[in-house]
Order: sequence, then structure tokens, then C-alpha cells
Amino acid sequence: QLLKNARAINDVKPQIVIEEILHKSKQFTKKPNILVLGLTFKPDIDDMRESPALHIAKELNKIKQNFNLHICEPNIKKKHLKSIGFENLTTLEEGSLIADMVVILVKHSIFKRLTPQQLKNKVVIDPCGLQHTLNIKNCEEKYETTSCPKRNGKTVRSTNSSL
Repeated sequence: QLLKNARAINDVKPQIVIEEILHKSKQFTKKPNILVLGLTFKPDIDDMRESPALHIAKELNKIKQNFNLHICEPNIKKKHLKSIGFENLTTLEEGSLIADMVVILVKHSIFKRLTPQQLKNKVVIDPCGLQHTLNIKNCEEKYETTSCPKRNGKTVRSTNSSL
């Protein structure tokens, strides 16, 4: 029963994250730049098979008319990412400069370099919980953050390490 419940949560969470991104993107008066951090199944690997993060990014890529989508995935070659339809590929440093919203989907080690200053005045959606690792939540800089999406008023947590 426990495994069945965990699987059900993991199956629905990508859609909830997508809904949260779309909802938050509507608050901008201009077309926002959304930076997606991570596409792989687990942190610090190059395997995207069955990755919820990849699913989220692909869905966003299909409906990006209301925002500019930027992808930062340090473990996959840019050539491969372009071959599966991603156009705006960036580094963590470049992406954090242009982003209005940062969506952290995988806890890659390199993403632990994020500083409160890089996230200042940005909407941060962090379903994988990297902000807790960085202790960014308690910093003095002002930014809006969402750590775990909610459905029907209840927090939805995942058993997947990338989400």
C-alpha cells in the first residue's frame, strides 16, 4: 500500500509542478524568462530516462508562448538537448542573470552554488528541496518561493530525488 501511494504521488507531481509554474508565470506584466534547472532522473548523472524533470520541461516547451524557457542541464551535451527540442540552453550563472523565475527540478551539485543574491527578486519553485540544503529560505534577501506544490490544500511530496 505504501509503495502504491508513493507511486501515485510521483505520477501526479509533474503535472502539479507544471500547474504551479503556469500559475506563477501569470503574475508578470511582461513575458517572463523561466529558468529550469535540471532534467535528469537523479542528481549528477546523465540519464534522462523516465525523468519527471524532463517531462515537465518538455510540457513547458510545448506551451511556451507566454514565457521564454531557458534550460540549464550541466550533465547532458547541448547537442543532445537541442536534438530533443530545447533551444535556449544556458549556464547557471547566465541563466540566473536573465531569469524572472527559477524552477529547480534536480539537486545537481553545481546548483548548490546558487546564492541568495542570484535569487533576489525572482520567483523560485523548488519541488526537489534544494533551497533547504542551501538554507536560502532563512536569508534576508526578498524572493518568493514555493517548495512543494499543493493539490486540494494538501502539500504533495515526492519520493523521487529529482522532484
